[in-house]
Amino acid sequence: MNIAGVAVESVPTESKWFVSKGFDYSLILGGAALTLALPVTVWAVPWLLPILFWIWIIFFEGAHFFSTWTRTYMDRSFFSENKPLLFGSLIFVVAPMFAAFLNMRMNSTAPLELYGFGLFCWSLYHNARQHFGFVSIYLRKSHDGNIAIRNSILNSIYLAVVPPQIFFLLKFKLALAFPSALIGYGHFLSTVASLTPVISVIALFFIAKLYFSTRAGNKERFPMHIAYTLGCLIFYATMFYWIAPREPFFQQAQNGAQMFMMIAVMNSLFHNIQYLAIVWVFGNRRASKKDSGPLVGLIHRKPFNYLMACWIAGAGFAWIVWNLGDWTSPSGEWIQKQGHLWAIVIYFGIVGHHFFLDQRIWRVSRQRELQSALNLKEVT
Repeated sequence: MNIAGVAVESVPTESKWFVSKGFDYSLILGGAALTLALPVTVWAVPWLLPILFWIWIIFFEGAHFFSTWTRTYMDRSFFSENKPLLFGSLIFVVAPMFAAFLNMRMNSTAPLELYGFGLFCWSLYHNARQHFGFVSIYLRKSHDGNIAIRNSILNSIYLAVVPPQIFFLLKFKLALAFPSALIGYGHFLSTVASLTPVISVIALFFIAKLYFSTRAGNKERFPMHIAYTLGCLIFYATMFYWIAPREPFFQQAQNGAQMFMMIAVMNSLFHNIQYLAIVWVFGNRRASKKDSGPLVGLIHRKPFNYLMACWIAGAGFAWIVWNLGDWTSPSGEWIQKQGHLWAIVIYFGIVGHHFFLDQRIWRVSRQRELQSALNLKEVT
């Protein structure tokens, strides 16, 4: 089976890659470069942004939510062994209904707005945690036995990702979500936010120090765990320190969501590409096993099947997003100005449910099947 010209089933047991150097650099790390190319493209052709937004919603954001279900509910073995987790996780589908009930009870939009802000904060952690997971696995694949250096590298991914996230949260998102509640605190928040670029510069020197520390006795010219961490630092620093202050890229923005349309895409696209790739790899290696069930066998046997299933689901997700009433059409016209409560509830349910499941289904140390699929002989 081939994807991007790579033989997925032929990965050696001791491979330091998920699939191959080309696959990992293009789909695990390369999504950062593709995402950073978007604002450059939109600067040159501004009318493309609404089109790119809906392409992202269908082919990446909605698609990656669906891919989680192929990894969980559609995998017969995983479903039978993890019923308490999978049924219990549905509380995150129900929770927005309770927030909507409070909306109606209080005759206020505050409960759902607060819930949405909480989901955004969770999304930042969700992204940071995924990057931590990739670095952790690459470190284990590198067989670097120096515990102190390993721990320093693991900590460095948070130094690379979190300060720019905090900058955006304090500088823009809080003021957008709670403008009246933050009156009098603007100067304080701005001062704290201004310190985060300093931390990012320190992180750059720290990563450089780790690179030279790991060079001794390492046959790799540029170990993937260092390349990945540096790539994340460049990506998040560029996105939040440089791109975010230049919003809105959509010049006809009429609400808070549209004012940060570019950031909405960029904050998830890198993650989406990684996620779709890694679920494909795992599912493809499960597809030939009888205990995976017919759905996994059908969807993950060929890249075409996988992508078409994800994109069809993505189109359904796009319909929900359209009914939120926040976004323009691909032509840039704000046609659907009236948001529907049912769409908000379903949207929040899908997002929260994904965040929760994702933090539990990729715990390598607890799943031998996952260890095998990721070419890890032993995880302690």
